[in-house]
Amino acid sequence: MYPFYKVVCVRDSEFASQLFQIEVYSSESGAWRVSGEPFDSSASFQHGVYWNGSVHWISEETEEILYFNLDKETFGTILWPSAVDGYGYGYPMGEMLVILGCLVIIFISLKVMILK
Repeated sequence: MYPFYKVVCVRDSEFASQLFQIEVYSSESGAWRVSGEPFDSSASFQHGVYWNGSVHWISEETEEILYFNLDKETFGTILWPSAVDGYGYGYPMGEMLVILGCLVIIFISLKVMILK
């Protein structure tokens, strides 16, 4: 028997304009369902990265990492360290990826932020 999996979809909210909502598909139940309340965010949800039990996205405007924990189905944020202040709004990011079990963000300025 194969292990069960979940798929996360972040989309425009049906209930409030300019808000998002998270829907989760479970292979165990075979169904989609809404998780949590609609929320506001400046993040781009096009390029999520799975790391440490959560899907992570970058919000350049607010200089934070947003995450959705798949087991707890909770949403949260991680603020960027002060060493990368000023590389948010108006500056192109670069890439977010996982290398050797660490979440890595490489900025166009060649500054690197690594979370273990």
